[in-house]
Amino acid sequence: TKKFHAVFSVHPFLTKYCFSLIQDICFISFLVGMRIPGEHSILSKINYKFMISQNINSNEKKYNVRLTKYRKAASYGTLLINSTFSNMKINFFLRPNIKTIQSDVESLLKNTKVEPKFKKLGFLVLGGSKGIGLDIATHLASLGLRVKATYKSQKNYLSDRLIFLQKKDIYFEIDYYDNSNQNNINFEDYDVIINCITPKIMRGRKNEISLKLFNDFSKNYLGDMITITKYLSNSNKKHLLVIPSSTAINDLPIGMIEYAGAKAAMEIIAEGIEKMFSNIRLICPRIERVKTSQTLSIINKGKSSAEVAIELSDMILKNIEKII
Repeated sequence: TKKFHAVFSVHPFLTKYCFSLIQDICFISFLVGMRIPGEHSILSKINYKFMISQNINSNEKKYNVRLTKYRKAASYGTLLINSTFSNMKINFFLRPNIKTIQSDVESLLKNTKVEPKFKKLGFLVLGGSKGIGLDIATHLASLGLRVKATYKSQKNYLSDRLIFLQKKDIYFEIDYYDNSNQNNINFEDYDVIINCITPKIMRGRKNEISLKLFNDFSKNYLGDMITITKYLSNSNKKHLLVIPSSTAINDLPIGMIEYAGAKAAMEIIAEGIEKMFSNIRLICPRIERVKTSQTLSIINKGKSSAEVAIELSDMILKNIEKII
């Protein structure tokens, strides 16, 4: 109703002589703001063309709405809306439902042999309830390593994965963890800590830089890193701390500037922390864009979460040699 009133006040001529066009404008406004059932949707690049009909009073409606899905896990295409008075085209992207990417789980269960000394180590995956964190925990556990994965607000994907792995005789522990209160985790008990906790990424705007948003990302990435390393600095043994970074630092997409800035700062501070504490090996590997519900990159490129998890796990096992 508010949209109708707004258009009426701006376009009184169209309201009186071409009410069908007003309906078209309101319809497209509704589509841009809606969420497609069962999926998260992003609609962008609206191309609108007003076509003057031969009969201005015609009530004829010829809507032709076409949704084309190109992929099973995540889809993108063009939504066409044709009516008597308008021709509209919207590029759309449906973010993937994480449960539709379960086919990648089998690729995580590789029977690669690891050295017996690695099996004595403890691996802690923070933010292991879904996405890359869950896949890293799965892959490391499939190698026979001692793994604990943490969750905060969501546990359903983690529970489903554990049920699946139990049938394969693969296990890892789980524990609740809130990064705003680290007291329930003793970081010194773990030789390798992989921090995959990620806040909601796509929150920036195209026309401004938000210091508040940058501070929020910095608190999540830099704050967690500094807090964890303070705990580890008091330990009598060496630790490997892994905090994945992002290639978005080099390729700034609109709406992710504050996120990329915090990630870049995290990489720089990580180098300083490693120089300060001799018992901490701290790495921030840049990973390619990943096909998860947090990213838009699946439109044209991007690796699966399982592929990235395997790459990170292999890199972690190679770096363990430097701490044991």
